[in-house]
Amino acid sequence: MKRNVTFIILALALAAIMTACGGAEPTPTPVPATDTPVPPTETPIPPTDTPVPPTETPIPPTETPVPPTDTPEPAPEVVEPLRQWAVEAAASSQYGDEDWSAQQATGEPDTLECGDLVTAWAASSGSSIDILDVYYETPVYATAINIYQSYNPDQVVQVDLIALDGEIVPIYTQEQSDMTAECPYTLALELDETEFPVQGVRITVDQSFLGSWNEIDAVELVGIPGEGEAVRPAPPEALPITFDTPAGFLWRVGGESGVSDGQFAALGGMDATAEGLLYATDNINGIWIYDADGVQVGLVDHDELNNPADVKVGPDGNLYVASWGANQVFVFSPDGALITQFGAAGSGDGQFGDFSPQSLAVGLDGMVYVLDDNEDAAGESYTRVQKFTPDGTFVGWFPIEEDFFAASGMDIGPDGNLYVVGFVGGYVMKMDGAGNVLERLGEDALGFAGPQMIALDDAGNMYVTIWTDAGVMKLDPAGNLTGQFGVEVDPGSRDWPEGGFSSPGGVAVLPDGSMVFASDWSGYYAYITAFTFAE
Repeated sequence: MKRNVTFIILALALAAIMTACGGAEPTPTPVPATDTPVPPTETPIPPTDTPVPPTETPIPPTETPVPPTDTPEPAPEVVEPLRQWAVEAAASSQYGDEDWSAQQATGEPDTLECGDLVTAWAASSGSSIDILDVYYETPVYATAINIYQSYNPDQVVQVDLIALDGEIVPIYTQEQSDMTAECPYTLALELDETEFPVQGVRITVDQSFLGSWNEIDAVELVGIPGEGEAVRPAPPEALPITFDTPAGFLWRVGGESGVSDGQFAALGGMDATAEGLLYATDNINGIWIYDADGVQVGLVDHDELNNPADVKVGPDGNLYVASWGANQVFVFSPDGALITQFGAAGSGDGQFGDFSPQSLAVGLDGMVYVLDDNEDAAGESYTRVQKFTPDGTFVGWFPIEEDFFAASGMDIGPDGNLYVVGFVGGYVMKMDGAGNVLERLGEDALGFAGPQMIALDDAGNMYVTIWTDAGVMKLDPAGNLTGQFGVEVDPGSRDWPEGGFSSPGGVAVLPDGSMVFASDWSGYYAYITAFTFAE
């Protein structure tokens, strides 16, 4: 009771003090606390999320992890590149069967100086496009190629790899050029290691701009050795020659050169008659006879006729044949029967020098003029024209005294004069029957053309086979150029289209000038071509 009274007195005193301090709002009278705690009205509910123990015992793994058994591999061994030289070779053409052959490009370099030497490969022609394939003993994943060139480098325009399965894979090209590199020269090609094994290398040379041989001595292949069975591709072939047939072309006979089955060998001098018959010498087969349509109508031969080089039809209709292999002139009847033969080896009157005679002409009076390259008693070379009657009786001779002339062919004109062409001099000498020089004709046209042989029609026009550019020129009686026929080819071992000429030799013309004939021989192919000069 005392506690309550005391508590009330203290509360009143506190209220009086607060009133005196500014009239603060009265605070609620506190409810006296009791000392007895009040129990909760609701019984606490235990949590329902009590974890439930698992009903299944975890199953241990059935396999014990196996520790790795592979130990780290050592670093791979470094394989050194293999350097090797070719052991086999093939080419689209080669200059010889042994010297300058494709086989000369095998093995390590053995042409140690610059020059046109037999120990390197050279194509058959010095101005063609040709291909060389070389093969190696061990296939490799290629990393480098080194091409050793010993003459007129660098005309290599393409290099290909020959894969083990025979596929050709190009890796290098350059433009054709008329320039050469320092000689000897090595074309060195560095490659990213190929993903395929390589068995060989194909090299294409284009000599058409330079006009001379690019010779290859050896080819080195470098790479990581591989293995497998090699499949060879087809042997390389030179690109075909193509051009449009020139205007005026009439027909052509011949083909691959040979000595049998009607094929020509080396064709030479020719002559034609007003009846339209063409006579053409062949150094193996004799004298071919064709009509104006290109049909063979005869062949004249004899056991003693050796390397005939020229033929002329005399006013008597007989055939006069220069045979340098026999050092004689043969006379045949129109049907091919031997009438006579005259001449012998030597330097005397009526005798002929080595490789003579190769050209002749028959005058309107039947006199026979024979070109003879010979030597005097001191061994000095000279050229003369010997004169015979139709039956072979020696009449006399006169020299060809022109310096640097090199007489190569001759014919009689409608004026009865002798016309002699020189392949070095590059003009035509007009001479009388005694050997006096009357005129020099055609120097402007023939100066650097390499003229070979000559024929004249009844109007005095001259027809001359030339080697630069190969074909036939027509000159008027004053020596002015009035026409040119033919397309020059440099075939090597390839054939070529009609109207093309490689090394034309003989020429003939019908007396009225209406048809011209030319013989040609490349060493691989031989043709007789008939044409007319188009207006």
